[in-house]
Amino acid sequence: MATAETAADDITAEIAALLAEYQALWDTQDYARLAELWDTDDPLPIYVPEEWSAGAITGWDAVKRYWDPIPGTVVLQAIRNVYSNVTAKLVADDVAVAVFDLR
Repeated sequence: MATAETAADDITAEIAALLAEYQALWDTQDYARLAELWDTDDPLPIYVPEEWSAGAITGWDAVKRYWDPIPGTVVLQAIRNVYSNVTAKLVADDVAVAVFDLR
């Protein structure tokens, strides 16, 4: 039987791996592939970018406009995200809470 600490270590490793993939996709600015890491069955995604001060971005149309504000045009020369200090725990059988640093 897994202990709470072992379960937290396991989910932390899973989320850290997902963030590494997410980081690589952000850095390519390939937003279609980035969206594949999201739950596309969710009818109302919520996203709060770290530089955003206007409240949460909600809904697929708004999230996609944020990712790609001028379709077909590279808006930024480069993006470099670095995720570190990942800590997570399960709060239900299929729900985890994670905190991490983003630079």
